[in-house]
Amino acid sequence: MLMIRRTSKIWGFISALVFKRAISSQLPGTPEDERRLARECKEGLLELGPTFIKLGQLLSTRVDVMPPAFIEELSTLQDQCPPFPLSEVYEILDRELGPNAFAEFDPIPLAAASLGQVHLATTREGERVCVEV
Repeated sequence: MLMIRRTSKIWGFISALVFKRAISSQLPGTPEDERRLARECKEGLLELGPTFIKLGQLLSTRVDVMPPAFIEELSTLQDQCPPFPLSEVYEILDRELGPNAFAEFDPIPLAAASLGQVHLATTREGERVCVEV
């Protein structure tokens, strides 16, 4: 059942985007309309998860096939993805490094991308490090 829901969500996103793009190419629109559609595309890719974020990152480099508004919007997927929850970060750290692996751990990530994010931390020995989760 979960697979059917996921497949339906993916095809719903793709078909809606293709339909909106086809309609917008046939009707006179404004640059703001194109930016709005590009934003919807990015938000949909974020909602669909890491694989689709990677697809958006790839498309953001294809100036030969993507309109400028899409390039601009999808480029933010390179290094401005929303971070995943801090509870998930701590869960991963505890599982991979054990509890209390760091003396200090900054809960606010320096950067977040499709498959991870980076936090500042201080080791038990006092060394400042960047931790990719």
